[in-house]
Amino acid sequence: MYVMTNYLNKMTEIDLPRPANAFFRYLPLDPDARTWELQVLDAGYTNHPAGIPYPLRQHPEAYTFTWRNGRVLDEYQLIYITGGCGELETRSGGRFSIHPGDLFVLFPGEWHRYRPSMATGWRENWVGFTGKFPERIVPMCARPRQPVIRIGHDETLLELFLSAEEWIQSAPPGYMGMLAANTITLLARIRSLSMRKDRPTREHTERMHEARCLLLEQATREVDFSALASSLGLSYSRFRAAFKKHTGFSPKQYQLHIRINRAKALLAHGGQPVGEIADQLGFNSVYYFSRLFKTMTGVSPTAYRRDRTLRR
Repeated sequence: MYVMTNYLNKMTEIDLPRPANAFFRYLPLDPDARTWELQVLDAGYTNHPAGIPYPLRQHPEAYTFTWRNGRVLDEYQLIYITGGCGELETRSGGRFSIHPGDLFVLFPGEWHRYRPSMATGWRENWVGFTGKFPERIVPMCARPRQPVIRIGHDETLLELFLSAEEWIQSAPPGYMGMLAANTITLLARIRSLSMRKDRPTREHTERMHEARCLLLEQATREVDFSALASSLGLSYSRFRAAFKKHTGFSPKQYQLHIRINRAKALLAHGGQPVGEIADQLGFNSVYYFSRLFKTMTGVSPTAYRRDRTLRR
């Protein structure tokens, strides 16, 4: 597996404020949680750079821990590492090395501690939840003695983590149910991936998966595609040709499609002005965003929102 250490270091220098680029939110108990038999309690991401102590000190007291003491949670957490390396230790399973593409499960009542390597940092996405449904399903994916799943880079899985973060940030009516449904799909995806016998093993395929996951995470930022290609051990021309063969799009087109798909979700489920959506998604101007949106969807952002509103 190719770890994009050089590229991540460049991203750290250019894009990541110190000590880390992060988003997380902790949610109150929801009266409808019993109906769903699953409630999301927290979700977020951290792009934690190399050389910075871990974890952040900005979390609620019940979630904060030190490497020396570890912690115990009253919930399940799924933590997906898409860049960098580190380690995990649990009471039942012992110590595990963590690499890009690994997902590990934290079980309620189970002492644990984890951290990225000071040499690499890491990129993590997580979601925490509780309920009767995960009590039945999570053991089908992992168990306390073996909490690490070597999934690899899977953009569908990453998209589900990012969707949870987007629902929490936009908080449309009924979003707690959407979060519950999203997490059920997330568990189903993990179950499917953990059962596969034909996971990609060729280096070329794995590198394209890694690139797609990074573009998904960095969709709203300007990406140096030449630096990305170099971090994968390829010239830009070879990288572009391989990426298009795997996805049907050039790297830039792929990133634009991700942005437009996120724009559709924001237009359909939120009340943000079109200009704010354009800025949030990294477009230089609302005019360029509107023109591109119409080119790719056939309608303007305003018309798309009006059509989705009428359908409700």
